[in-house]
Amino acid sequence: MTEIIFYSLMFSLFLNFSFGCMTFSSVHRSFNLMYRGLFESVMSTIDEQGEPAAYFAKDKLEESVKEYLADNMPRFVKKYEVSYYYFYEDNGLVCTSDYCTAIKISLRADINMFFHYEKAMNYYVSEGNGHE
Repeated sequence: MTEIIFYSLMFSLFLNFSFGCMTFSSVHRSFNLMYRGLFESVMSTIDEQGEPAAYFAKDKLEESVKEYLADNMPRFVKKYEVSYYYFYEDNGLVCTSDYCTAIKISLRADINMFFHYEKAMNYYVSEGNGHE
């Protein structure tokens, strides 16, 4: 009888661990593959004075990321948290203006009792890749 309980417990732990690994990699893949078009579509190229200035439109960006995650994350996790940190690309200081050229997006999700996902990605307004 104790063997049945032991094997049932071991099988349950094995399934929890196996499905946790698959869910972890699915969440990771979804977050890492946040498509470039999402960021390009929320960039503004002219400031309030009509001068050329490329920057992230904060409200549009956060809404787009929220929609993207709402479409992708519920398949894998019930609850997740996302946070935004706007900063200046040249010195890394916090950006308090409306013309921020860099953002750090952080995602946190509890997958199960073994796995907790935490990752942050930096995105820049630049002529190159714009992603780190």
